[in-house]
Amino acid sequence: MTSCDGRVIRAINVNPQRPPFQGSAAYWRRFARLFGLHHATTDSAVVRRFLALRTGGQCSAFRLRESERLLRAQPYLVDATVRSVPVDSFGVRIDVETVDEIAAIGALSLSGMHVSAIEIGNENLFGEAWLLAVHGSDRPLEGKAAGFRAKDFQFLGRPYVLDVKAEHGQRTSSFQLGAGHAYLTDLQRIAWETAIAHADRSFMLVRRGRHVDDLAVRYRRLAADVGGVLRLGGSERPILLGGVATVTRLDPTGVFAVTDTGVVPDTALANRYVKVRQVRLAAVGAWRALRFVTVRGFDALTGPQDVATGVQLFGEAGRGVRPFGGDNDLFLQGDMLAGIGGATHYSGFHGLIEARRNSERAVWDGVIGSARLANYWKPSPPALIRVWADAAGGWRVRVPFQLPLATDERRLGGYPPTQFGGRRAGVGLEARRLLPTPSRLVRRADVGMSFFAEAGRLWAGDAPYGVTTGILPSVGIGLLAAVPSGSKRLGRLDLAFPLGSVRAPNRRSLELRFSFSDATGILRREAGDVASAREQIVGTNIFLP
Repeated sequence: MTSCDGRVIRAINVNPQRPPFQGSAAYWRRFARLFGLHHATTDSAVVRRFLALRTGGQCSAFRLRESERLLRAQPYLVDATVRSVPVDSFGVRIDVETVDEIAAIGALSLSGMHVSAIEIGNENLFGEAWLLAVHGSDRPLEGKAAGFRAKDFQFLGRPYVLDVKAEHGQRTSSFQLGAGHAYLTDLQRIAWETAIAHADRSFMLVRRGRHVDDLAVRYRRLAADVGGVLRLGGSERPILLGGVATVTRLDPTGVFAVTDTGVVPDTALANRYVKVRQVRLAAVGAWRALRFVTVRGFDALTGPQDVATGVQLFGEAGRGVRPFGGDNDLFLQGDMLAGIGGATHYSGFHGLIEARRNSERAVWDGVIGSARLANYWKPSPPALIRVWADAAGGWRVRVPFQLPLATDERRLGGYPPTQFGGRRAGVGLEARRLLPTPSRLVRRADVGMSFFAEAGRLWAGDAPYGVTTGILPSVGIGLLAAVPSGSKRLGRLDLAFPLGSVRAPNRRSLELRFSFSDATGILRREAGDVASAREQIVGTNIFLP
């Protein structure tokens, strides 16, 4: 808003609002209250800390847009608007309005008729931007276990993030502690992060296929890192330079077979994975030429999200420090984010690759890469056509690494989850339409229908028990819902049917699947099975736009 530029901010009014607990949201509210998960509206002080505007300072259209974007990026907020209102010839008033997401967290995992895991919590405890959730599980590998996760999105009264996780059980024990201030906006001067994670007993699963017992490699882990970057220049196309120090200790302590009667020692992979000792100093840098466009109904049904346009390039180069017990190696990582478009048509790309060269053996290993390309087209406000392609792979990875048959962060519908490889690729197309919701039951909710077609394939590579498949296609129909209306969280009930001629191990079946997650940011978010195998496994992402 050009009329705001250069004017003095006389006052800032903040109006946080709770979710519209009507219709279907009211039923969810009553259910959450049974577990003591009462909703508290976000405190206005929490909202003010994310504003790039201060009373007595100068207003600008860029700071208004960035303040809106930073607020919308918070997981406990559905939407935010930040506007300037002239109050005199030289001054403006800033009016801020936010709408909360439903804060209750609930998750349930089933294995047949057996409850294998449950979690309950609150994503905005007391309205103070605190996440607290407790969970319990009973799985064949880890046995009975319990733990918690907590996150403070306003650590020390600043827009810093404190992240704590812990779990303890029959055959597992771990904790993680991290804090950071990610590079969220080009108005920042610095970004930093530090973290430590330890697991006395943790397992990495290795699938062997249908009707064969899975294997698990048990590890004792220690990982820590500290790093930061400094912005050079102004907020237009800035350069960021900095460094990071990392420590990794990874000790395999046994291999086990996961049978119907329990977990028993096994020797199948006993000599495949060796100890990892890593102390590394690295230089990092980035160049950003990004701006953001607010769109609605792209990944969420109707909810807003801010998509990046322009280019961001990131690089890291580091060497092992032998005197401190690290390997003599060279580590390289590169990341590219790019986008173009607007409210009705957008195309985006994100790619990330890393590799390590052992100087003593003169060989590259630990090569892990992933890429995603997506295109969105809204021919009308209630309609969306989305096309995507993604790929991921690993070469000589130093820990157990298997990729399932999946695309768009979902397992390929209709095919059994018993095929794994070292590389995969997937493509898909989805046509979606928002449906009118006049019924009292679904009032204040978004409901939509989806028709999709997708295909994927695997290459065995050097993954343990990897297989190479042909192109495996699948089609389906989905029912989509978001509560309350405009929520970033999307529930999907999909009915998928595989197509084509498939060999007996891949025999086809109709599949009904349900998922519920924050749908926004899928382009930037890397699949968990790839991210968990990367070198730096702790700490926040400094360069998350």
